[in-house]
Amino acid sequence: MVAVSSIAVLRAARILANLSQQEVAQRAGIGRHTLMRLESGDEAVGIGIVERVHSVLESAGIEFLPPTQDSGPGIRLRKN
Repeated sequence: MVAVSSIAVLRAARILANLSQQEVAQRAGIGRHTLMRLESGDEAVGIGIVERVHSVLESAGIEFLPPTQDSGPGIRLRKN
């Protein structure tokens, strides 16, 4: 099971990267409906799908930041 906060970070990362659900799904080799289920927190979506989406977003310039003592996980867009 993936934490809800992690799902929110994935969704925010997709938006920050200016990618549509269709673009991310296509690049990850999954259906758009599967990505929609992931972004809605559907626990039936496997960790392998999450990892593929994560990889697509990293390729699009997203850096995933670990949680700290003072804040939860975060994201930022790499400068080119």
